[in-house]
Amino acid sequence: MRKKSKYKPKGVRLDVMSWVQSGFKPFNAIEYGVGIRIKNHDALKNLSRGEAKQIDITTLVDAMNMTEGFVRLRQDLGADWARRYTCSTRCPVRRSAARC
Repeated sequence: MRKKSKYKPKGVRLDVMSWVQSGFKPFNAIEYGVGIRIKNHDALKNLSRGEAKQIDITTLVDAMNMTEGFVRLRQDLGADWARRYTCSTRCPVRRSAARC
């Protein structure tokens, strides 16, 4: 008897052009941008009330990582807040090999 193959075909995008074009649109013009904002605001609300779960903390950490990535990618996106979002050499979190 033959061994079962582990091959699983990937999903196919039916509308490739709209998927590519959505990467060039501003955040306000993307339809799922509202959902991302609601998730971030809800996580922040839960944290401020002391009701935050693991998924809320993960959402906020993901948002901060994206913010730091934008600052590193383009300095004009967050030049006024860049010091808050980038790690310095005296970072208290740098106990191990941090990605600073």
